Amino acid sequence: MNRKGKAVCALLLVQLLAWGVFVPTADAGKMVRVSSQFRRFADDFDSTTANEAAGGIVVYTKSFSIPTPKTSGMQPVVYITLAAHAEQFSGTRIMFKCEIDGTACNTGTVIGGSGTPGWIALILDLESQAQAYGVDYTWCAKVSPGTRTATIRMASVNGTDGVFLAGAHFYIDRTEFKASTADDCELGAP
Repeated sequence: MNRKGKAVCALLLVQLLAWGVFVPTADAGKMVRVSSQFRRFADDFDSTTANEAAGGIVVYTKSFSIPTPKTSGMQPVVYITLAAHAEQFSGTRIMFKCEIDGTACNTGTVIGGSGTPGWIALILDLESQAQAYGVDYTWCAKVSPGTRTATIRMASVNGTDGVFLAGAHFYIDRTEFKASTADDCELGAP
């Protein structure tokens, strides 16, 4: 290698080393899959007529560990994802809620539900008949280090007509963000 090539390589190496020094932490912003599980693939399903006020039913629960951030000022955030086949009878809506250690992942109320905080309708009754669709949703939640438990609940908005869930996949992912920023699972601007 000639002198010019060695100088370019040395400069590149210095730049790479300098860049490595200023990278926040190995986990900052890096997504780590904590769990990937599936349920109801044996020609079976979860079903309920319980509404949100009654708490619906638990369709998934999983305990997992959140490590202490290596850098101070970092906020652990988890993402809980549901991807499944869902069905509802005409006149009702299927509702879902994510909880971490019994606290709703997101506490607002959404259109399509009964107004109970933390619940979201993933299928609306647009056809006035029984409907089966694929549903996919991800919640985020700030968490503290330690052992945590994620729970997903399902309910029927009217508390009378049945809702069903089958062929479900559940994912738990974690990351870290600088605490108290708009990035660490905060309410976004309109």
